[in-house]
Amino acid sequence: MKHFQTLVTITLLALCSQALQTSLLDYLQLQFSTDLQISSRSKLPLFIHDLRHHWIEENIAWLERRPDLANDLCVANSALRNGEIEGRTVPADLFDRLEIDNSRFGINRKGWINMRDRLKEISKCPVALQQVMYLYMDIFVHDDGLMDPGEKIIQLLADVLSAMPNLKRLSWGIPAQANKFFDRVFAQQGLQLPSITHLVVGALAQHMVSICPNLEKLEGGSYNHHWSWGHVPWDLEKYPAKLLLQEASRARTIVSLSFRDDWKRWNRQLVRGKTTRAL
Repeated sequence: MKHFQTLVTITLLALCSQALQTSLLDYLQLQFSTDLQISSRSKLPLFIHDLRHHWIEENIAWLERRPDLANDLCVANSALRNGEIEGRTVPADLFDRLEIDNSRFGINRKGWINMRDRLKEISKCPVALQQVMYLYMDIFVHDDGLMDPGEKIIQLLADVLSAMPNLKRLSWGIPAQANKFFDRVFAQQGLQLPSITHLVVGALAQHMVSICPNLEKLEGGSYNHHWSWGHVPWDLEKYPAKLLLQEASRARTIVSLSFRDDWKRWNRQLVRGKTTRAL
């Protein structure tokens, strides 16, 4: 009897496990399918879908019926932005946070192509450029041989960032080995982003510190900041966290640092006189 009960239990667990796997696969397929359907059928720019703003989600069907949706949301003097239409008004915080992310669960897009396409959409939305205070970037590239996005995409990013006068926080999440390409083009352009005071970076992105001359808060050094920190060498003399801290030591405006606890010694040694905080 005990053997029979054990067999039944194992069978039920196997069936449940199979059902769970099937449900998860169906959910993933639905998410990827939904992402493709949105990009091909919706009149709404995909970067606005990516906001996941509750007002967009609640009013999506009504918005899709609007004759000039881009003007409604992206032009400051549009009727929808300056008054109520059919009981609806664009919320003031709609574009406070923007994201360029192909790494989020449920998204099936190629990293550099998604970056290029979202940047193009954002560049055509004057209100988003003017309003955004936080830009979150997380780019995943499937092929290590394709770490160079090309100068045109990097230049497009520089142009868009330069057109965001109220950008305060930037989460710079790109593959570690891609940073050298951005560094080169940004240096050639002499890119400066004086409005940014809070910077979160992935590995080998130390060049971004000097691009933000009024930086007050810097975060980096662990997987919690960006997954790229988990894909770099552990040799302490060459470790990217040390490179980042060395760059931070030259930034006189920084008053807050956030790194892993076991790098407190580097914090004290390299960033004298600054307020340090470990995660």
